Amino acid sequence: MAKPNHLVCVQHLLPSVAPLLKRVQQALDDRDIVVAGKPYSTIPATIADLEAGGVSRLYSSPDDVPIQTLQGASLILDEGGRLHDRVPASFASGMAGVEQTTAGMRSPWKYPTVLVCRSAAKLIFESQIVGRGILRKLDSLELLAKASVGIIGSGAVGSELALQLRALGLPVAVHDIRPLSGTLAELSRPLDELLATSNLILGATGRDCLAGVSLCSLAPSVVFASCSSSNTEFASIGRFLGASCAFGPATGTIGQSTVVLLNGGYPINFDRQQEWETADEIDLTRQLCFHGLLQARSLVGSDPRGVMLDPKVQVRLVSAWLERVPEREALRIPKDLDEHYFQARSEGEFR
Repeated sequence: MAKPNHLVCVQHLLPSVAPLLKRVQQALDDRDIVVAGKPYSTIPATIADLEAGGVSRLYSSPDDVPIQTLQGASLILDEGGRLHDRVPASFASGMAGVEQTTAGMRSPWKYPTVLVCRSAAKLIFESQIVGRGILRKLDSLELLAKASVGIIGSGAVGSELALQLRALGLPVAVHDIRPLSGTLAELSRPLDELLATSNLILGATGRDCLAGVSLCSLAPSVVFASCSSSNTEFASIGRFLGASCAFGPATGTIGQSTVVLLNGGYPINFDRQQEWETADEIDLTRQLCFHGLLQARSLVGSDPRGVMLDPKVQVRLVSAWLERVPEREALRIPKDLDEHYFQARSEGEFR
């Protein structure tokens, strides 16, 4: 059995997660850490690193974590809200947590939660780093050469991909259900035009973005790649192609078009082989989660609410990270990154 006051977390089991959790264990008085991964992103070698690093129990998905394991946990590090959803109300009074991704903000809070996901530090910089990783993966598959790229969804990741691809000189079309502004407005196209003219289509909406959409006028050859989470982005395409291999490419014909759905519809940058962001690039996300947990420790047992990640911490972590991140000159770095800047652009209760 895990020690009382243990930590339960959901993380993509990537190489950079193992040192994060080792540091967390040491900082939180060597308490037990229970970890759940996600099958579509787990790199097998990371499991051995976590076990050697002292993780007390490891599960392949959040749904596999026994409910009784959540009893007695004082801290939750969640990635997508799956643990939060499973915590019984009767367990929540002695808990606090950290939410790492915006997808985890769908449900009312059961315990105080530090919103790393809505911290300005993460919102401004992580999408730039994730965009780099996605393009590296696509380039490794030789998909960017002479590609005409369509991007469905202009949130943090979708807009970042559009800007980075445009900087590479590739033709880019962007579609969103909401009006686009600035540079993205120049790239905005109706969905039917995007589908007809793009031979590489990236999805970044977090939903089945082509459900109910006519696919009769696709380009002659089209590759679909999800840049979102789980396998929802192109679920309609997967069903049409009869995708049966969990993570392999699904291929087939839609109308007169040859279609490939990469990675079984799961996010293209999670290939279970390597982490496409460098350790120094993704370290900002790991540092934000670590300090979010330290902040959450002081909130255990207080009223359920979303709490802002301390702006002072954000300033310090971003300043240090910018000193060592590769290709710093390629990042878009706002001016005046002081405490006021981070407080004004982060969400959650701040005192």
